[in-house]
Amino acid sequence: MITSIKKLARDFIEHGESRAIERIEAADDPSTPPERLTRLSRSKSPETRRRVASNPSTPIESLTKLLDDEDRYDRSMVITAVLERPDVPTEFLEHYARHSESSIKKAVVRNPRTPASALRRLSFDLDTDVKLAVARNSALPIEDLRRMAEDSSDLVRGAVGKNPNTPSIVIEFLADDSSPRTREGVALNPVCVVEILRALATDSDSEVRRCVASNPRTPIEVLEVLADDEGEIRAEVASNESTPTSLLLRLVASSEGWVVSSIVERPQLALSVLVALTDHPDPWVQMRALDALSERGTSNDEHVRLTVASDYRVRREVLESLAEDVVEVVAFAARNSMLTADMIPVNRSRSVVRRRE
Repeated sequence: MITSIKKLARDFIEHGESRAIERIEAADDPSTPPERLTRLSRSKSPETRRRVASNPSTPIESLTKLLDDEDRYDRSMVITAVLERPDVPTEFLEHYARHSESSIKKAVVRNPRTPASALRRLSFDLDTDVKLAVARNSALPIEDLRRMAEDSSDLVRGAVGKNPNTPSIVIEFLADDSSPRTREGVALNPVCVVEILRALATDSDSEVRRCVASNPRTPIEVLEVLADDEGEIRAEVASNESTPTSLLLRLVASSEGWVVSSIVERPQLALSVLVALTDHPDPWVQMRALDALSERGTSNDEHVRLTVASDYRVRREVLESLAEDVVEVVAFAARNSMLTADMIPVNRSRSVVRRRE
């Protein structure tokens, strides 16, 4: 008898869970019929209602009902989901811009459809987090950006400095701000003028210089200077998409593994840099570089395949494949590398790296 009761209870839990998952998936699926989404909007499950609120196929009438349901303890979560929809009516956004909760007001700010009038209202909000969200918004009118550049919070001023729509004269003003947090924002601005980046590259605050090192607009000659700075700053230079191959090679030859590890992940990394990384003293960097080099074994470029085939440390299956290459010099190099690998003891750094993975 007890066993039967346990089985019934287990079946109920399993089937109940299965139905709950199915309802959540239906609430998330844009192909779910609107009438079913309306039914799901009345679900007792907060997660189901949140997903219904985010579903672009949910009828506006159902969204209105969700928003008006004052008895739900999770109302804020549902409201936020509705406000983040790209098709939310602007009257909803204007209405909730007056809400008392910070999370709801920030959801209003994040929506590209939010009217400038609502953004302006929220730019005067007492909550710094809300003002930060407003200052980051690229749709904020220029006159409001000018005003917020004098906000009492250095973080808000920094967000204005980072906003790509902030006028250059305001950027110039913020570059001389007394707070490093504000100057960091200016240094991160994707359209910051080169002269300001040059000036900030010599800033007394290392975080400001680090931000300059990460900005793709920073001139190469400035990156070359920053490549001799502190470790974290050199790491940003290594990650910067504008850093030329010559400077990457210099960093690989002179920097610790954690500084140059990000270089391996760069798209279209020059083969010369990748080869240099395979000989870096840090075993973790070396292993990642060898894995990346192995991936190039299927390149259409004969020179690249020859470079891969010439390194006995690349993956064995890659060498075996290259040993059958149509280009004889590539096939010969791969066969020679396999012979070399068979004669050399197992690379202990390789096994150490594998364990760390």
